[in-house]
Amino acid sequence: MKILFLIRYLPKFTYHATAIRALLQRGHEVVLLEDRDKGEGLPHGAFDACSREFPNLKSVALLKRADVYRNALFGLRELISYGSYLSRSDQSRYYAQRWRSYLPIWARLFADSPAGLKGLKNPRFMRALRFLERKTPNDRAIVEKVKEINPDL
Repeated sequence: MKILFLIRYLPKFTYHATAIRALLQRGHEVVLLEDRDKGEGLPHGAFDACSREFPNLKSVALLKRADVYRNALFGLRELISYGSYLSRSDQSRYYAQRWRSYLPIWARLFADSPAGLKGLKNPRFMRALRFLERKTPNDRAIVEKVKEINPDL
């Protein structure tokens, strides 16, 4: 089975190495889709060692959205993630604050407002945000790239 695995960038490979190695050992082909801009110049020895051991492991550059939806969708997804941290009763405040720091400025201003904070804790509001995310058209270039890779999963 050919598995497409999205990874932030190759230096973070060690965070996922156990799961990826298990897939590779079972004979699956794993294609890592990674942001080469983020990891440029950083060492990625763990990935290099694993790819020497398993020829069925490959890395492909991530395509980023290049359309009018890119910035809004990025902020929307970060708001959805931040809201999920706010709604977890067993979650340390540290993780919510850390995720807040990932928000673009417009999303942070919204999240810091009383109405925004109330909305992000409201399941109905969060469903509306996820609905907007789902209704955003796919980027054609990214769809073509995934078709080119042709993963089973």
